[in-house]
Amino acid sequence: QGAASTSGGEAGLPSVRVFRGRGYGFDGPSAVAASSGVWVTNVLGDTVTRLPAPAGGKPLVLPAGYGFDGPNALAIANGYVWIANVPANSVTEVNASTGHLARVFSTGYSLSSPYALLVHNKRLWVANAASNQLTEINTGNGQLVRTVGGSRYHFDNPYALAVAGGRL
Repeated sequence: QGAASTSGGEAGLPSVRVFRGRGYGFDGPSAVAASSGVWVTNVLGDTVTRLPAPAGGKPLVLPAGYGFDGPNALAIANGYVWIANVPANSVTEVNASTGHLARVFSTGYSLSSPYALLVHNKRLWVANAASNQLTEINTGNGQLVRTVGGSRYHFDNPYALAVAGGRL
């Protein structure tokens, strides 16, 4: 199925684990985030893999049936994982502890090649590379808060998000 190997242990250096094999469901891994395990998007396989924490448990591979289409970015907060689906212009929300599908955001959210996700203060921010806009979604009720873009913001293919000093 799968194999994990560990190396390292020299003074001051972290150990490294390598995960490989069919049991992990990796197919073009493109993004990694950690919370209640390590989450990996598989852009070529249209799946998402959760490696359990602590290590040693069985990996969970979430299927394409969750609406995954080229899953490319992850954000984790408040017990949920959000996955950006670039070609599908959608974001899939999954329960972090169970792996169950919560909802899929698509039509009505102005998503256009969502390449980056960030959760801050109960808001999910989505960078829409194709439309040069950001979408803000309320993580509690799933409602669209607003879309930000236009010449005032000078966005050109937004591809990453970060928060520092209370500013996005």
